[in-house]
Amino acid sequence: MDTPNTYAKRPVKDLSMTSSMLSQELSQIRIAVISNSVSQRKQLKEALGNVGLNVVINEPLTPAFVRKLDSINLDVILLDLDEHSDYDNILDSLLDNHSTPIIFNDISVLTLNEPQVLARWYGKLLKKISASVGQNSIAEKTYADHYNQSSSQKLSISSEVTRAEDALAQNVWVLGASLGGPDAVKEFFKYLPSGLPVAFILTQHLGANFIALLAEQLNQVTDYNVLTPLAGHVVRHKEVIVMPVNERLTINPIGAIELTPIKQEQQYSPSINMVLSDMLIRYGKKTGTIIFSGMGDDGLKGCEQLHKKGAMVWTQSSDSCVISSMPENIKEKGFVSFTGNPKKLAEKLYDYLRDD
Repeated sequence: MDTPNTYAKRPVKDLSMTSSMLSQELSQIRIAVISNSVSQRKQLKEALGNVGLNVVINEPLTPAFVRKLDSINLDVILLDLDEHSDYDNILDSLLDNHSTPIIFNDISVLTLNEPQVLARWYGKLLKKISASVGQNSIAEKTYADHYNQSSSQKLSISSEVTRAEDALAQNVWVLGASLGGPDAVKEFFKYLPSGLPVAFILTQHLGANFIALLAEQLNQVTDYNVLTPLAGHVVRHKEVIVMPVNERLTINPIGAIELTPIKQEQQYSPSINMVLSDMLIRYGKKTGTIIFSGMGDDGLKGCEQLHKKGAMVWTQSSDSCVISSMPENIKEKGFVSFTGNPKKLAEKLYDYLRDD
């Protein structure tokens, strides 16, 4: 597994510090966390903050970020790059015009469910940061220390990094939505208790340019880890995967996401019917669905398949929808076992999973 690779270093100073001096020194290190992944940025910011580092910028790699560097004083840039994005021009501008030390970072480790591996990785990252700012003694404060604290404390990485006891996703619920769906889904997650043994596949009819924004907005209202999908990511409970628009998402036998281009034009994109069918094949009766506000009949065929297999099909109540035709079409066919507003749906799911 790759460890963080330092692009530039400052001259190293040999300093000895007391604990209080160390904490003060850490708080003065100004870091930019740059990644196109909303969840990775959130995890890294919280993790670095837990050891006292000062994250002053937390955003994607964009021309706007590069322009900000002229007016913001930074000590280190922590930069996540993934193979699916084209950074060449922006990265060239960053490297050519700015001297702030850059630590390139492999984000794939953050999807692992191995606390000891994560602790070692974060410890190495902290050493890279300390070397970049010329404070080697800072490296003595590692994430391994945090993992040895009492079991009653939270893991220092993030409440959103899954703990060792978390299993691969076994209960998978598809949230289908169209017009009026984003607000309904946000309200649903607002009332849904954290920590339930379930993963969600959010299938929202939306333009491709708005998928990342939707994920970011949901991350602000829920403790569940909201992700845009990457091939190879292992799906676990307490995650929300936001369906891409132009790719088919399936989950292979070991629980990892596989993405394939959709070449044939679909009536709805992403297709709720397609997602329901694919998840039913993979998870059987452990698949469930909630169909929220929307126009049209997407999800009708998929819900019929789930109903025949004895899986749960729920819908948002008509009086709480912006447009109710999508859930009403499914309810009229007799496939639905529960209907309610977003709050009632959240409460029902809590009871259902608790008693399962």
